Amino acid sequence: MQQQVFHPTRHQQVTAGIRDSFSAGLGIFPLGIALGLLVLQAGLPWWLTPALSLSAFAGSLELLLVGMVASATPLAAVALTVLVVNFRHVFYAFSFPLHLVRHPLAKAYAV
Repeated sequence: MQQQVFHPTRHQQVTAGIRDSFSAGLGIFPLGIALGLLVLQAGLPWWLTPALSLSAFAGSLELLLVGMVASATPLAAVALTVLVVNFRHVFYAFSFPLHLVRHPLAKAYAV
């Protein structure tokens, strides 16, 4: 007897992805509100909130950059801070199963 293989549709995959990530979104939502309030309280323009969220890789860096931007920190100091805060991500790669990624483009992205 042959077993049937279930192939979910794109809609089912998207629905499952939203369901699986919903709890993480609930945790990030208050952080986004805090970032927005911090930006406004620092007297910076509102559009800086989504700009920081799109450009900063680490959530903690977003909050740190608000104070640096508000106090007109020199660019070299900002760059060094970004490097130091994001350097911790290098260590996450040591446990990544790169040997399981097959497609060359996916492998380049995974690296």
